Amino acid sequence: MSYIQSVLDKAKARNENEPEFIQAIEEMFESIESIIEENPMIEKNGLLERMIEPDRQIIFRISWVDDAGKVQVIGF
Repeated sequence: MSYIQSVLDKAKARNENEPEFIQAIEEMFESIESIIEENPMIEKNGLLERMIEPDRQIIFRISWVDDAGKVQVIGF
């Protein structure tokens, strides 16, 4: 099994309910396949795994009315 295929299989298993994400990964891998095959350091350093890990953030805000009656909002 090729490096690309193994990374793709792991991504499909982890994100099976996100077909658009999998499609984007497949298209990206297809476009850089020759570069990956020519450069073994990409696999050694796990670059594909790092490239396809999506950023996940938890964002929230807290609102309150201060002692002066003014609404305050802090976002995290």
